[in-house]
Amino acid sequence: MAIQKMKKLNLFVLESEKDELLRGLQSLGIVELSEQSCEDESGAELVPTVSEGLTSARNAQSKLESAITVVQKHFKDKRGFLTPNPDVNENRFFDKAAVDSDLSRAEYILGLDGNIKKAEAEIAREHALSEQLEPWLSLALPLNFEGTERTAYRLLSAPAKKSLAELQQGLKEEVPEAALRLVSSDDMLSYLELIVLREKEDEAILWLRGEGVSLMTRLNIPRSAREEKALLERRVNRLKEDIALNQDKINVEGKHLDELRLSSDVVASEIARCEAEQKLLKTAKTSMLKGWVAEEDEDKLKEYLSGFHVSYESREPLEEDYPEVPIKLKNNVITRALNVITDMYSYPAYDGVDANPLMAPFFILFYGIMMADMGYGLLLAILCGVVLIKKRPGGGTRNLLELMFYSGISTFIVGALTGGFFGDAPLQLAKVLNPETTWQGLPALFTPIDDTIAIMGGAMALGFIHLMTGTVVSFKQKAKRGEWVSAIGSEGAWWVIFTGGALAAFKIGNVGDVPVVLCIGILMLIYGAQAGAKGIGGKIVAVLNTIYSDVTGYFGDILSYSRLMALMLAGSVVASVFNIIGGITGSVIGFLVVSVIGNSLNFALNVLGCFVHDLRLQCLEFFGKFYEDGGKPFKPLALNQKYVNIIREK
Repeated sequence: MAIQKMKKLNLFVLESEKDELLRGLQSLGIVELSEQSCEDESGAELVPTVSEGLTSARNAQSKLESAITVVQKHFKDKRGFLTPNPDVNENRFFDKAAVDSDLSRAEYILGLDGNIKKAEAEIAREHALSEQLEPWLSLALPLNFEGTERTAYRLLSAPAKKSLAELQQGLKEEVPEAALRLVSSDDMLSYLELIVLREKEDEAILWLRGEGVSLMTRLNIPRSAREEKALLERRVNRLKEDIALNQDKINVEGKHLDELRLSSDVVASEIARCEAEQKLLKTAKTSMLKGWVAEEDEDKLKEYLSGFHVSYESREPLEEDYPEVPIKLKNNVITRALNVITDMYSYPAYDGVDANPLMAPFFILFYGIMMADMGYGLLLAILCGVVLIKKRPGGGTRNLLELMFYSGISTFIVGALTGGFFGDAPLQLAKVLNPETTWQGLPALFTPIDDTIAIMGGAMALGFIHLMTGTVVSFKQKAKRGEWVSAIGSEGAWWVIFTGGALAAFKIGNVGDVPVVLCIGILMLIYGAQAGAKGIGGKIVAVLNTIYSDVTGYFGDILSYSRLMALMLAGSVVASVFNIIGGITGSVIGFLVVSVIGNSLNFALNVLGCFVHDLRLQCLEFFGKFYEDGGKPFKPLALNQKYVNIIREK
């Protein structure tokens, strides 16, 4: 339960053994490779390695993922949400023939999807043209009809609010040789046809444009609008049949979905290996690798390297290397769940402290206090437990579900102390069944509504313990670095001040009504604050700034823990309100319907709200006392397991 010690690895391997070495390292998953500079200390002429297969692997990955997306869109996967990823033998990850076969299948699927998209685009165009034809369906003339030898024929549109009679009368006065007729209209436009002597066509159109009439673009269609629309409908039906046929073919390929997913993981692993290869430098006959390995995995690495012609060294990082050392946390089955918070916030520095063991009991306890309901805790623990057992997720998802599982247990325990079971559902249900009942509900040590002030005091007391835990860690870290003045004058001074304040409140240790211990603590704080400041003015400013920032900081931090009480009270009241409303119905069914809906909403809000507020207490109040971040997570070269679980060879 700490930050694992890392070793810096330098290794030379024969070029002929490089690929096999990388595959083995990827299988082990214990070495993170580092970027290298061509200017090596040994003076050897080193050049970057170019992985020839990287581009093709990325293209293959793109095709496989696209094909998976297409199949998932059309194929009804019979596997449920709780179905775990299939187990696959490790040897399958290096089966190139199977990947080539699945890649051909992916290209076939993408071709089918391309046919569907092409047909859908054609349908969209046909629909657009059909809408364009709609106003002219009553015309029997071909859409490309231009008129006769002596007359011109044009299609027009005018705003619907424009009076057709006025247009016809005005056109008759301006160009007697022209006739204007209404074809159809809608809310926006009136659609018109114009017949005019050819020598008067320009004059008629010029006048109509002045009246707000627009000339429609002539469609090059040798059929009437009704005939063309019927033809479009037949084409659309054929295109829909083609789409259905291609969808059926894709649906048939759904039986190969697991194979496509597996090959996607295989290719993703190949990409990782190729990217790792590009971090190597090489000479004519050797390749040079630099990276990091955990000290506890060093023996395993040495055993593996014994089968190769290699020259290597591993050493502990120097202090100047610390910013580059990747962080690998070693936690047990409980504290590893807190990795989800570390991942969201920031990893600790290599010479810092793994906060997970310190944070675990507080996070789980605080979550339980804020939700504080047996029903909610039981529901949360069961939901998370079922998913963990059935789905068997890994990585961050597993950590989050485990954290919520432990928090559910904590919620149930605190709920047992407050007597909450979906609020006061048992009491309200008893009143519905028997309005004359004298039962007062489940037994409770304290309740959020009746003991609000006491709960708030307890929340702040827990917050004080939480903060003091952080100062203890900070004191230890400063002492480790030899910063004794800062440790004693800051964390140590406040311990004495808090102790002195408690003693003074009970008039213990006073000399002539002077709280000696409290005064000693204040003097320690002043001494620590002025240390390092220059000049009298600088020391005074430093002291005043420290006193102001520390006093307001501790006051604000401790007050922040009142949110434990606030969320406990809010959740309890909201649940009770829904239960009371359900009880007003006077029937068991009505009560259950209202109570289930209300408590479901309250549960969902509390699951998220309690997590966010708990996260804030850890990342701001607690981490602010000691946490030194800036580390980068350890990312070893390993096999990808997005879609499958790998069975390792013994």
